[in-house]
Amino acid sequence: MKLKLLLWNVEWSPSESRQAKIRSVWKAYDPDLVCITEGIDVLFKGQSNVISSGDNYGYLNNGDRRKVWLWSRFGWDEVDTVGSKELPPGRFVSGVTNGIRVVGVCIPWQHAHVSTGNKNRAAWQDHISYLDALRDILSRYAQDALPICLVGDFNQRIPPGDANSQVYKRLAAALGTNLTIRTAGILDVDGKPLIDHIATTESLSFKLDKTIGRKSEDGEHLSDHPAILSTLSHRNSKRIGTWNLEYAYEKRLDAVRKVLDKNRADIWILTETHDDLVPPNCPYVAHSEPRPKNWSGIRDGSRWVSIWSKYAIIEKITTSSGDPERTVIALLDLGNEKTMLVYGTVLPWKGDRGIQDWSEHHRVIPEQAAEWSYLRQKYPDVPLCVAGDYNTDMGTGSYYGTKQGIAALRNGLAESELFCATAPDFFPKELLPNLPIDHIALPIVWKELTSVVAAWPAAKKELSDHSGMIVEVVCRKC
Repeated sequence: MKLKLLLWNVEWSPSESRQAKIRSVWKAYDPDLVCITEGIDVLFKGQSNVISSGDNYGYLNNGDRRKVWLWSRFGWDEVDTVGSKELPPGRFVSGVTNGIRVVGVCIPWQHAHVSTGNKNRAAWQDHISYLDALRDILSRYAQDALPICLVGDFNQRIPPGDANSQVYKRLAAALGTNLTIRTAGILDVDGKPLIDHIATTESLSFKLDKTIGRKSEDGEHLSDHPAILSTLSHRNSKRIGTWNLEYAYEKRLDAVRKVLDKNRADIWILTETHDDLVPPNCPYVAHSEPRPKNWSGIRDGSRWVSIWSKYAIIEKITTSSGDPERTVIALLDLGNEKTMLVYGTVLPWKGDRGIQDWSEHHRVIPEQAAEWSYLRQKYPDVPLCVAGDYNTDMGTGSYYGTKQGIAALRNGLAESELFCATAPDFFPKELLPNLPIDHIALPIVWKELTSVVAAWPAAKKELSDHSGMIVEVVCRKC
């Protein structure tokens, strides 16, 4: 998945003419992520999905200025405008968007509060204090599985010259071994080294598209910094999502579409869904058979399971023992002569088919496990994903499920060399208020390469009575 990123210190853009030209660059490039440093609020008029640093950065401010602004097409979670009490204030904001933790910074310049502002610092003092605090913040962020993009005004030329050779060592210490400065050594369109930079973890790749100079085509001064236009992409990664949509009622579809647009995946296993609901950038689909219209909530186009994919579907596979209404199997073409099997399912719940206990759940699990084993034998070199509504929490069953059913699922997955990537041992506790009962299982050899990167809670009135989630696999061989 590729994300276009615009980074620009706009030097406060005081005139309406400059503001209009900055917006025209934004509109023409059509980015997915924007980082504006030294910007004013009018630049974001009419925009949603905007977060910013605080307004107190130690200099006079009428309230409209912020040192760092971040905008995302996909919205934000886990927003932090402080970072650390040790950090010089008003120069930091971070959030998670589309499975990436974006950290926006405006690191104090060499003479911050030396001869202006508070006039009580030595040269580089605030810069060094900022980097030392940033080191602890980035170290903390590195403990989770999310890719990180550090973006903003670093106020350092890289590689360093004589003026910043010592403070560059503090920057390198702050980044540690987890982050690489992708813009190091790049000259802008005017032939000058950058001081605005982008650093990422290894799981993100970077490509510079171009820089835009400090003046507009008609010669008007736009900023003392160039604009940097680039593309980020998840390096050799695949995102797989699942969500039970509780019949995908028509009145909820617009709200559901917004969530899917905000949380994009390469492969979706949607359950209790409808043909009208098409995830973005996933044009290929394999449906289970239509649901029988056995009550008023079922309308034409309702399905128990649909597999949507950005990858072409080579074949919809059937088995002699399979349930064509509650399961569907697709063989995907991943490109480069690689394929993948996806098995979508809705397992029985307590009281399913009018049986007021868990017996149907316990009966069907070994039947489906036999199908997974069959697929592994028939396609021994093809990775298998089993995803959908498991109707159990895959923990102890204390939230939903039974110990017997969970043990049977674990055994069935293990026999097919699969692990449940959304089981409690792997699911970040802070993402959902309750354990999910929808799950994604993947080859056990991918365990160290797989992480849950997004989840959203059930919201019965607006969305569904089930939570949804996305896992990401970062793998050069899969």
